[in-house]
Amino acid sequence: MPLASAALIVRNEEPLLPGCLESLRGLVDELVVVDTGSTDRTREVAARFGARLLEIPWRDDFAAARNVALGAATGDWILVIDADERVVSTDDDRVRTRLVMPNPPNLLLVEMALPFPDGRVEQALLPRWIRRQSGIRFRFPVHEQVDVCDETAADSQVRLRHVGYMDQQSVLRKEARNLAIAEAMEPGPHAWHCIARAAFSLGQWDRVVTAGRAVGERAGQPGPAVRETAVLAAAAAFNQRDLTSMAEFVLTSSANEPDHPDVRYAEAVLATARYVAAGGNALLKLVNVACENVK
Repeated sequence: MPLASAALIVRNEEPLLPGCLESLRGLVDELVVVDTGSTDRTREVAARFGARLLEIPWRDDFAAARNVALGAATGDWILVIDADERVVSTDDDRVRTRLVMPNPPNLLLVEMALPFPDGRVEQALLPRWIRRQSGIRFRFPVHEQVDVCDETAADSQVRLRHVGYMDQQSVLRKEARNLAIAEAMEPGPHAWHCIARAAFSLGQWDRVVTAGRAVGERAGQPGPAVRETAVLAAAAAFNQRDLTSMAEFVLTSSANEPDHPDVRYAEAVLATARYVAAGGNALLKLVNVACENVK
């Protein structure tokens, strides 16, 4: 039985898949690729790397496809990875030693770097290693998550880089797809969060605001989905020059996680916008003139 498997779901990933699979050499013993309807040479690429290939129809459900891949993997540990991600920093021997440690947790984290076309690079710790015998699976059709909330996790020392956000047109196509899936989901904080994320990327402020109003009913409920949706709705309302609605959404986010940096930033933007709307811009000009005179 292999120690480590990699599990991927793919569709028309011929240009990106080789880079991902090549980066996994030496780290995993088994490649499991679930194809959801490719019309290019994705399947041929997977076969060339020796992957176990499964083909399933696409049903607008990322979690369901990921769970098929998890169920097909035979390694003690399964690394969940996408075609547009690469292993960029790892000591394979050290990681594999970590995978055989006594009394392991069921989840291990990877550090993900997400570069954007404007030069920003976001960092995130994500639970991407799943111990097979734990039976952990994914839920939610889009922006899927592992179906646990109280598992401890340790750092696997694996670093990944996501290259899929560098093409802005590709990002917009993905966000339009995500929005359609999210709007068909059962209403709830995760669905509203997915709607807000996708609609915000597409500049559809009304849809973001609608999601913010829906999540406002869960203002006191802890969790990032409520807070992030409210912050996005506040930013959308700001773009619409609607400070009344912006204040409503800032209050929702503050009731959820008052000390989160995003919440503090939204509060500061709201305070500044109110100041300017009240005529403070004239005072700001006077301050700037005074500063110039001091120079």
